[in-house]
Amino acid sequence: MRWPIVRLIAFREASDQLRDRRTMFLILGLPLLMYPLFVGVGIVSFSILKDKKLVVGVVGAEFLPKPGVDIAAATGGPAGVAFQMKQFPPLIANEQFLDKYLPDDPELAASGMPVYKSIPTEDKSLLPSRQVDALLVIEPGFAEKLERGERPSMRIFGRDGEENSKRAVRSVTGVLRKWTGDVKA
Repeated sequence: MRWPIVRLIAFREASDQLRDRRTMFLILGLPLLMYPLFVGVGIVSFSILKDKKLVVGVVGAEFLPKPGVDIAAATGGPAGVAFQMKQFPPLIANEQFLDKYLPDDPELAASGMPVYKSIPTEDKSLLPSRQVDALLVIEPGFAEKLERGERPSMRIFGRDGEENSKRAVRSVTGVLRKWTGDVKA
C-alpha cells in the first residue's frame, strides 16, 4: 500500500463531501436547528405535566378515622389526662388531604397535593374516561379495624402507561406512607 495514493484518494473524497451542500447541511446545520428544538419541546412538555392538577377519587372516605375531640379538655379537665381514648390522625379534612402529609420527594412535592374528589361507589370506568387520575378505595369498617388492632387495607388504581396517572398514584402513595407513619405512632 502506497501512502501518497491513499492520501490523494482521501483528499479527493473529503473535498467532494465539502462541496456537497446537502451533506454539509446534515453535518453542521441540522444539529444547530434540532437540538434547541428538542430542548424546547422537552421544557414545554415538562411544564405542562408539572402544572396539571392530579385528581384522586376516594371511595369510602366515610370509613376513615375522623378528627377526634379530647373529652377531658372539653369537660374542663387537663388535656389528654383523663378519658384518653385511642385516636388516629385524620387523612382527609375539609374535603382535602391534609397538607402535613405532602410527600418529601421534590418531584412529587412540585406537583402539589392531589385534588380530592369523593366518589360514592367503586367505579373503575372513571379512570379511562379521565375523570380521575387515580382511584383510592378504602374498605368498609376501616376505622373500626384500626381500633381493634387489625390491618385494614386500601387499594390504589391508576391508568396504565400514562404519566399523569403514574404521578397521581405516586403522590397518593407518598401521602398514605406519611399518614401510616402517624397512625403507627
